[in-house]
Amino acid sequence: MTSNDADLRFHSIKIRNLLFTGLIGGDGPRLEALVDRHRVPQHIWFGSHATICVDRSCDWYVCKENLLERKIALTGFDRNDAVTLADEFGMTIQSFDEAGDRKGDFTKSPAWEGLKTWVAANPAWAAAYAGHDFHMKGWYEHVCADIGSACPMPR
Repeated sequence: MTSNDADLRFHSIKIRNLLFTGLIGGDGPRLEALVDRHRVPQHIWFGSHATICVDRSCDWYVCKENLLERKIALTGFDRNDAVTLADEFGMTIQSFDEAGDRKGDFTKSPAWEGLKTWVAANPAWAAAYAGHDFHMKGWYEHVCADIGSACPMPR
């Protein structure tokens, strides 16, 4: 089985000039972005660390925990765009303004629903990637419990 045998993408949305894709990678579910057909070199793994941040200049980023670890620049984004992205992928928004932080939950997002659908449609691939959970421990078991069906044992 090679990565060409399955589409590892489980959720996508285009916001402004960026196409955001949730996919299964070497360490489990992750977010990647495409800009003008070129993959942004950075990506971020889903889990407790994936956060949307804004700096004092009102520039938005997908960060690992905080602004010191910017992973994806959200060029041209405003707060509404950031909220759309956060809602799609269940990410927290950290804010410097009076609005405060806006908590997210990946397991309550459209991306999570897409991941569940992908696991159900690709059980062998899902089982093969089940142990790849460094950033989101137990994602495979959680998905299997959520979809309520027997999932193949991880390899």
